Amino acid sequence: MKVCLQDTLIRAFKLAFWFARWLNLRLICHCKLCESKAWQSIKIKIMLKFTKSLSLIYTTLLKSFTNFTKTERTKMKKYLYIMACALAFMACESKNGVAFTDIENKSLIIDKIIVAGETFTPSPLQDDNASILFSKNDYNGFAGCNSFFGSLSLKGNKIAFAGNGGATKMLCPPEVMLFEDTLLSQLTGEFTLGKENDKLILQSKEMKIYFK
Repeated sequence: MKVCLQDTLIRAFKLAFWFARWLNLRLICHCKLCESKAWQSIKIKIMLKFTKSLSLIYTTLLKSFTNFTKTERTKMKKYLYIMACALAFMACESKNGVAFTDIENKSLIIDKIIVAGETFTPSPLQDDNASILFSKNDYNGFAGCNSFFGSLSLKGNKIAFAGNGGATKMLCPPEVMLFEDTLLSQLTGEFTLGKENDKLILQSKEMKIYFK
């Protein structure tokens, strides 16, 4: 009886673990369904029901836990730990993730940028707000003095800026050019969409862009 119960519980936790992995892969894949807010809401509901089911399994496990050998208890603890980590990761991904569809074809006003720990803010002397507008394959914007543009590629909530971007060549006051030059020089490579203190951010290894 004990061996049968053990095998059943191990199989149940293995199945739950692989289901969690499959669900998370589906949710971070690059498709409109996975990026939509509606699907994120469905994800939360599924995970709530999934957590309740795991709680029932866990309760059953505890009732018979004392009958297991030390090796058997170690195995069950391993699966419990794996499931806890999987659920925690998925909860964090739901809370902090931002889909590209949330910003597509919207002009995002830049609040500030941080490069190497130093903060740069747009100058009050510039003619218009510094901003970026994204579409599926390219981007364009205004950096404070000049307009800029280029192509990009998408992978989930990551945006990869190609190295073929360009900009107009007007000259403006030094403090305007300082912000612009810093922004454009670092606007290359892969960035991740996210949120920090309820503010939308775009972050790479070298630069973090905060939007209003």
